[in-house]
Amino acid sequence: MVGKVALKKTLGILAGPIGWVITGALVSINLAGPAYRVTVPACVLIAALRKKLKAEQETKLKAEQAEREAKLKAEREEQAKRLAKQKAEREANKKKMWYIIIVFCILIGLAILAVFYMKGKHHSSNNPSNNSKSGVEKLKNPSHKN
Repeated sequence: MVGKVALKKTLGILAGPIGWVITGALVSINLAGPAYRVTVPACVLIAALRKKLKAEQETKLKAEQAEREAKLKAEREEQAKRLAKQKAEREANKKKMWYIIIVFCILIGLAILAVFYMKGKHHSSNNPSNNSKSGVEKLKNPSHKN
């Protein structure tokens, strides 16, 4: 009897869960005697329930993981849409900027033309009162005599 106990403990330690099942089955058969017909099916039922529970947990874990992946995918798609929208806005702003630059250049050109037009109109007449001499010309050729 002592040898059987030592063998059972050794099997349990060495074989891990499989050894525990074997040890449990041997103990059940030895303790129950003719009642092993009840204990063995109970052990099988417990093992089946554990396996079913483990399968349910794995299914639940896979479902949660799939849900997380779906959320990440949706977030990535949303971010891609946001980036595309920002890019479109930047392109629109670039177009607006070019229009503003063109209008600004046209206005500067018109201002320069207006200055030349006014300068040309001012000097085009032969009226001596409109022809004012510069300071250097006045010093070289004074118009009044002393």
